[in-house]
Amino acid sequence: MTFGNLLKLEVGKVFKNIYMYILLLLAMVFGSGIIISINLYNGPFDSKNVIGVYATLSLLFLIIICVKNVLIDFHYKTYYFYFTTAKKRIHYFFVRLIMNGIVAVLFAGGGAILLIINQIVNHQIFELENIFLLIAEYTIFTTFFTCIFLFATLFYRNVINLLILFMAIYLILPSMFGILLRIPNLPAWIEKGIKIIPFYSVPTYVPTVDLSILQIVTALLFIVLMSFYIVYKLPKVDY
Repeated sequence: MTFGNLLKLEVGKVFKNIYMYILLLLAMVFGSGIIISINLYNGPFDSKNVIGVYATLSLLFLIIICVKNVLIDFHYKTYYFYFTTAKKRIHYFFVRLIMNGIVAVLFAGGGAILLIINQIVNHQIFELENIFLLIAEYTIFTTFFTCIFLFATLFYRNVINLLILFMAIYLILPSMFGILLRIPNLPAWIEKGIKIIPFYSVPTYVPTVDLSILQIVTALLFIVLMSFYIVYKLPKVDY
């Protein structure tokens, strides 16, 4: 199977996944509560809070979808079909990145729709730049975690344990870094270092679309290095 055929097959699965649309709709329904609150109670006034609830839910759902897209082939042992040659293994990696990137754009679109609805209902104007940042940071989010998840499968392939590990990386690890940041008299260089570590910055600042340029560059550099290593290592792993 060529790269194009594999990409067409897997992207088709993305758009045919009814559960993805249900999760997207669910995040938008709960996220729209902020718009109602602004309309009825004149608050919150910070425009970043408009998609706060939506972002929290949508990013959690994105993690679930990314995990599913990575682990499903290991659960059903269908990766043998894709891993027949070194070239096909590399194709598989990039197709997974593109698949999850497309899902990220769809969920970013949900946030954009909420911003548009909020502008119509509550007359709070948002800049078009916010939409591009939303798409960019959601894409960085899914690409980063997809690389982490695929990296882990190079060394370990027990699906249940990997599922627990992946959720811990997203839900627990950032909180652990947050606890370190609350240590009194923490040296400034350690604080700055923690805040640019992608394991902390990506899950912490993407929900508010507030990644700094340094955090974005660091995350992208991490993704590139991780991708190079996966492309190098994946063909050599004995599955």
